[in-house]
Amino acid sequence: MCNSKFGRKNDDAASICQECEAEEAINLQPQRQVVAGSRKEGLKGAIIATILSIVAMIACIFAFYFVYVTILVIGLGGTTEILFISLGICLIGLGFAIPALIFAIKAIRCYVKAKKEERIKPVATLVCGIISLVMSAIALGGILFFLLILALI
Repeated sequence: MCNSKFGRKNDDAASICQECEAEEAINLQPQRQVVAGSRKEGLKGAIIATILSIVAMIACIFAFYFVYVTILVIGLGGTTEILFISLGICLIGLGFAIPALIFAIKAIRCYVKAKKEERIKPVATLVCGIISLVMSAIALGGILFFLLILALI
């Protein structure tokens, strides 16, 4: 048991505080100290991750289109110039997907750290981090798949 006035621990069987000898000062539950924090902690990085992952998903969609067109053009005996356009779009997508993945992981770690330290949990940071992580992982997987297809052409 803890003294609610001073926060000192007492014997569980004691009904009177050993420090201040007051009966009403004994509580059954120890008081938790709330460590300061912010609900917006890490939110800027999480928003950056979300924006980067959206751009990476758009690049992935364009990459799909250009890889498809590349296969059609080369299959019909056309020039290979479109291959370089497809490759460039895939590399641009990688340039957005990898940083988005890093920022998303940092956002999730920010939430975990706040939870371990019993601070105010930045839930918005966690939500943006998870959404960004999933979106950037999908975009990264798609772009790597398209790069593999381009390598086989």
